[in-house]
Amino acid sequence: MKKTTSLILALLLFSALVFSAASCAKGGGDGTTEPVASSAPVADGTEGAETEEITTDLLAHVNQKYDGELNVLYWEDAENQEYFSEGQNGAEVNDAIFRRNASVEERLGVKLVFTATPGNSSNAKKFLSYVQANYQAGDVKFDAMSAHSRSIGLCAYNGLTQNMDGLGALDPSKPWWPKLLTNTCRINGQLHFLSGDISTNMLYMMYTVFCNKDLLDDLGKTDPFDLVKSGEWTIDKLAEYCRDVYTDEDNDGKTVTDRFGIVTSKLHCDAFLYGSGIVGVENNNGTLVLSDSFTGDKMITLIDKIFALLTDSRDGIIDSGYKSIFRDGRSLFVVDRADIAINDLSEKKFETMTILPVPKFDADQNDYLTAIGNPFSLYAIPANAEDPEMSATFFECMAGQSYIDVTPVIFEISMKTRYASGGNDAYSYDLIRAGAVYDPSRIFWKVFSDAGKAPDTLFQDQLASGSSGWSKTVKGNQRAIENTIKKINEAFGIS
Repeated sequence: MKKTTSLILALLLFSALVFSAASCAKGGGDGTTEPVASSAPVADGTEGAETEEITTDLLAHVNQKYDGELNVLYWEDAENQEYFSEGQNGAEVNDAIFRRNASVEERLGVKLVFTATPGNSSNAKKFLSYVQANYQAGDVKFDAMSAHSRSIGLCAYNGLTQNMDGLGALDPSKPWWPKLLTNTCRINGQLHFLSGDISTNMLYMMYTVFCNKDLLDDLGKTDPFDLVKSGEWTIDKLAEYCRDVYTDEDNDGKTVTDRFGIVTSKLHCDAFLYGSGIVGVENNNGTLVLSDSFTGDKMITLIDKIFALLTDSRDGIIDSGYKSIFRDGRSLFVVDRADIAINDLSEKKFETMTILPVPKFDADQNDYLTAIGNPFSLYAIPANAEDPEMSATFFECMAGQSYIDVTPVIFEISMKTRYASGGNDAYSYDLIRAGAVYDPSRIFWKVFSDAGKAPDTLFQDQLASGSSGWSKTVKGNQRAIENTIKKINEAFGIS
């Protein structure tokens, strides 16, 4: 990677729902960067000011030395490589992780020891049981643990994590800790889990819209990036692009063998929910509350729009085979997480695709907002960790070194350059990451689902059942949701 690559999202500008980005820079393993000055898009699509030159050691504040092993429990079923590398093999992300870990070990004076156990969403309760058993037996006291966001949320709810705020060298103001996520995670003034550049899966899980540029040109449609740039890329504009794209390939009505304007799955419809600025649960100065946006008229309108686009017309389809439809060139758009470009589209049957943010609810919305898929990693200090100061310092060092070594490789080489083929993709990816939003109800999804249905599940089910009746759905589930919110607040000491 060229040394002129700009520093990824170096300064984060946060508003109520977004943090904006600057660009990426390649740094050395010693935590230094070369002087850079670049202009990058902020969340409304305008050009940002030049970043300050950074010439100092970004991790100079991490100067503690420890001795011995630092034990990390992690989820072995993570969707993408994140924690360790057996050695350099020429694969950029693998080698970057190897360099990062070596730098962390040298700076802290420790040997990193990783222990794997299942911890994805399906194994959240199994992960909880493993941590509970370890807490009771105490044979091996882990210094740190990391798993699927839902699994760590479940552990925190059950009292198996500890507050890391103010411990060691941890500095949530640093650019590798997204402030919006940190603020979302801070409940009752306590920070029991966090994420950011420390998690490769956070970048991979950004929701985006991919466009088949070849089909776009064949249909004689203008490049939607012009609308993105002007701030006018909305759900209604997306619907306009999808009209007149459908063809009944086998003359048997709407089926997955046809050509569509847009395809996605039921799960990924959440991208439109959070892209519209609607969340199920808000963090109100440290207390979780049911969001007014989730129960209001805007939600009803959103459901009507998405139902009309994906279900009640031939323009789009919600189907488990959506990836194949898009890969085969039979859809103009697909909505999915960013890692689809790496994992599923390398063998696409068309030449050129371009990347767009999830559209706004309407043109009055200030920013493009990006949901982060649930399988990103949260990091926490186990309740029985013997040296929580060391654990917090490890998180700071690991996140900072990831920001220096790993993120530029993923973001610049893997996502912007190698797997993207449209001229505006680098700008779009900056814009997409700049609008990342988080909903506490997704982190505590297992707690909500045990008591009924989580807010995002209600939204998905409503789309599947029809566009009408959202007010009735909310009324029938509101008490259960609010009772669950109350229990979560109580778990963190809020009566």
